[in-house]
Amino acid sequence: MRVLFSILVTSAYIFCAGAVAQTADHVVISEFATRGGSVGNQAGEFVELYNPTGTAVDVSGWELQYRSASGSSYSTLARIPDGTRMRAKSFYLITGSSWGGTPVADVQWAVSGLADNGSIRVVDGSGRPVDRVGFGSGNDPEGSAAPNHGTSANDNSVERRASASSTAATLAAGGAEEFAGNGWDTDDNAADFVVQMNGRNPQNSASAAEPLSADGSGSASTTVQQVNAGDTLDLPVDFTPSPEFTLTAMKLVIPHGFLWSGDEADVETDSRLQAEISVQEDTILLDRLSFAGEAATITIRKLVAPSATGNYSVVILTSGGTNFLPIQNPPAVFVKGGPIPIAEARENDVNGVPVNLGTVVTVNGIVTVSDQFGAPAYIQDHTGGIAVYDFTFTQAVNIGDEVTVTGTITHFNGLTELENVTIDAQPSTGNTVTPEVVTLADLLGDGQGGDEKYEAELVRINSVTVNTNAWGVSGSGVNYTLSDGTRELDVRIDNDVPFAGQPAPGGSFDIIGVISQYQRNSPFVG
Repeated sequence: MRVLFSILVTSAYIFCAGAVAQTADHVVISEFATRGGSVGNQAGEFVELYNPTGTAVDVSGWELQYRSASGSSYSTLARIPDGTRMRAKSFYLITGSSWGGTPVADVQWAVSGLADNGSIRVVDGSGRPVDRVGFGSGNDPEGSAAPNHGTSANDNSVERRASASSTAATLAAGGAEEFAGNGWDTDDNAADFVVQMNGRNPQNSASAAEPLSADGSGSASTTVQQVNAGDTLDLPVDFTPSPEFTLTAMKLVIPHGFLWSGDEADVETDSRLQAEISVQEDTILLDRLSFAGEAATITIRKLVAPSATGNYSVVILTSGGTNFLPIQNPPAVFVKGGPIPIAEARENDVNGVPVNLGTVVTVNGIVTVSDQFGAPAYIQDHTGGIAVYDFTFTQAVNIGDEVTVTGTITHFNGLTELENVTIDAQPSTGNTVTPEVVTLADLLGDGQGGDEKYEAELVRINSVTVNTNAWGVSGSGVNYTLSDGTRELDVRIDNDVPFAGQPAPGGSFDIIGVISQYQRNSPFVG
């Protein structure tokens, strides 16, 4: 009987930053305070985030982390709950549990507060840094450290600029940039922040967007939730304008992959909306808008759903006469389609992060690991392998089963996984996957440009030795070192496999296993 185990490869952490003077294209730390003045120090501490982009950002599982002025590592202060999205041009407020200021916090930390000097950063759900600020004598700034707001009780804060010329006065209440947002980012904390001595102004997710504009305003939904690949459908889009703004035009973009006539006759509006309709390729323009009620329905007829599984959003851009900006949370239709190659499903960017992260995909493959490790399981097709982290799946399949599954692409410490999996079909059983013969050099050189050819794949390494006389495993698993005389690689012996705790081979041997990964920092390659 062949026993499977996982091989773990680690790589070094590399961080690269460039200095570009511009408004950020990502969520930033926009204002913070480490003292509270009139409400007390810990009761006045906060960190405010700002989304300066024109689209909503999913911040599920993001963490606010803190590092002391003399520290060498970050600790987590707060974790943003799953399902949280930051609206375009909007804020998110994180405070201590004793918060005594206004407005209410979106999420709170329960540990002790911030020191007057240190560093704070935001990392995404994969642990990848999004933004970082070192302040005072903090030892991990972007560029040079930002100022702190003093070392005695006060009501100051440290606030990110809205432009290169921002000052505390222009950003304060009544200033020219009071509602301009706080998105200026040159990757130099000293140049990007000022001490706000004119009154702090923390804002939360319910605060008004900045800058205020009709462009990008409004909301939309659809009653069509799911279709099958190849279905022909009429898609109703129910649009509600924001009452505080007057819209003059809007655009609807047909989701990529959908087939459509491109004919103006296949766009209909109900009696509550008057507009001049024109079409250019996959974009529908509704100009000279006039709403007769609080909402209206635009119906796009005779769409044909694409072949690939996924959530397909109808991008909607609105304008008050200046610019077209996308609305938040556009309506989406889930298409249940056929499988795509596993290599396509888990394609990475240059940092080893899946380009399909958060996307629902369908793949077909042979099970190479089911419940041998508890979780995850692994499946493989002719293009590559992928981990499946779903306990129901691991219990439902056996090695050699052919399966077609649909799930969401996730990323856990470098390992691309499918989660929330449904089994669409199990066409056959008893299949054999021949492991690919590789060398340690092959595996150690994997991951250039983010292309991890061997991740989750069943491989065979010939003529290696191990640095132990026994697979001494009593807990969750132990790493040992394989060697071919010139290169070394970690092999993880899991306590679930039959030879855990047994004598290890004393001489040269061949080994078969699945390539796994545990890499906590970007780039997530190797």
